[in-house]
Order: sequence, then C-alpha cells, then structure tokens
Amino acid sequence: MRKAITAAAMAAFLISGSALGQEACAPLKEMRSYLEERFSENVGAVLVVGDDGALVIFANPETETWSLVSVGTDGTACLIGAGVGFVFPRLNKPSDPA
Repeated sequence: MRKAITAAAMAAFLISGSALGQEACAPLKEMRSYLEERFSENVGAVLVVGDDGALVIFANPETETWSLVSVGTDGTACLIGAGVGFVFPRLNKPSDPA
C-alpha cells in the first residue's frame, strides 16, 4: 500500500509539475526542500559526473523511498526518477595496502 501511495504521489508530481514547474526542474535548494518536506528524504549519495554536474540520490531510510536528481553545473536540479526500495548498505572503506 505504501508503495502505491508513494508512486501515485510522485506520478502526480511529475505530471502536474505544480511543485517545481512544468519540467520537474528547479534550483537545487528548492528541489532539496521539496523532497525533505514532502518525503522526508535527505541526500544519501552524490555521484560527480566529470565536469557536467552530478547525480544526487535523496532517500528516506524509514520508508525506503528514493529520488534521483540530476544537477547541472548551473545548479538546476531535475527529478529523473523515484521509487521505493532503497537499501542503505553499510559501507566500509577498503583497508590500506600493507
């Protein structure tokens, strides 16, 4: 049930664009605020994509919802995917070579 509600909310958000504009893009600060307020999602990972910008995964460990956001070098953030089922693995740093 939770998955259906979250999926429906994200679909409505993407179709209407009412929260962030017609293309589901906004300045990163606004996107971050929207995801924090609406889904209690925070930054889970940042993947730098060369000089072109970054992909940012926002996630909520309790509900396991996630949102994937593309951020350009100009600070524009566009929602490119969302769902339920994000698992927060415990990452360990590789040991230093002896």
